[in-house]
Amino acid sequence: MTAVGVSLIMLIAACVQRVAGMGFSLVAVPLLLWILGPVNSVTLVNIASGMTSLVIIGTTFRDISWQHVLRLAIPALVITVPSAYILTIASSPWIELLVGILLLACCCAMSFNLRIRLHRSVAVESVSGFISGFMNTTAGVAGPAVSAYAFSAGWPHRMFVATLQPYFLLVDAGAVAAKYSMFNASGHHSPGAVVAIPALIGCVAGLIVGRQVAMCLSSRTSRRVVVAIAVLGSLVTTGRALVALTT
Repeated sequence: MTAVGVSLIMLIAACVQRVAGMGFSLVAVPLLLWILGPVNSVTLVNIASGMTSLVIIGTTFRDISWQHVLRLAIPALVITVPSAYILTIASSPWIELLVGILLLACCCAMSFNLRIRLHRSVAVESVSGFISGFMNTTAGVAGPAVSAYAFSAGWPHRMFVATLQPYFLLVDAGAVAAKYSMFNASGHHSPGAVVAIPALIGCVAGLIVGRQVAMCLSSRTSRRVVVAIAVLGSLVTTGRALVALTT
């Protein structure tokens, strides 16, 4: 039953990602929390997101700016190990609360179409990668921090989409490797093939379904659906964590 639920959630998330071009983690993480818990749900999203980016790289390779990939990925990978360690020592309610708050922050930025003006520099770009790496490891959402910088820096859309794919692949791979090594050392259980395989099957099915849905649903409408699902899931997650911490 768990495998079916995971596969269905990944199908929905991948479908939304294909239609809206965003929102995979924002949709998947809050729903997976109910089935797998905070740590395993984020880890599974890291795996699925990385695999999705790997597929997309094949069609966007020519537009990738490797210089920007390195500037973002190096600081993101540096913070990955400490972030993974936090997950091994914190209790589940605190992790759920952290995930819920981070997701809500991302939803607010999307809902109000937040635009942040940042100074263009290697230092600011590196800080964006640092923040993104922390959020990716703890909550499975690497996109908002780097998207804010890319928009402020005036990246062309094609370069933006293409450059983020290898970045996502690198930080997701780093997060998964760090978590598995930390979990094994601390005795924590990590997602196995029982849920990983159904998740990947769901992603493939979601991309196929999403291609058809994209023909009859506008990206603006799908964006609203992403935000609505993510806000609801984040509020429930945050509320459940607060109840657990106060009882």
